[in-house]
Amino acid sequence: MSNENTRREISRLRKDVLAVRFRFDMAIEESSKVASRLRERTEEVCTFIERIQAYEMILLKATGELRLREMEKAKLNSTLHEVKTHLMIVISK
Repeated sequence: MSNENTRREISRLRKDVLAVRFRFDMAIEESSKVASRLRERTEEVCTFIERIQAYEMILLKATGELRLREMEKAKLNSTLHEVKTHLMIVISK
């Protein structure tokens, strides 16, 4: 190989190295963007999970309260029935 050919080959290789370096830098930048978006999405998912858990606790508490109210209603209906029965007996005498 002549000196001219060697210089051209070296010049071409330098350009190739610069192009590879540029593509590498672009890939690193894109990777950083993707990682950032992934962190944001992860935070959003964590927030949604916390909200879901909070709503589940509210629903559990509300379900317990509803059961309590239903039991109270049943007791009141029973008491009302007893009072009506007692009144019917008193009135019929």
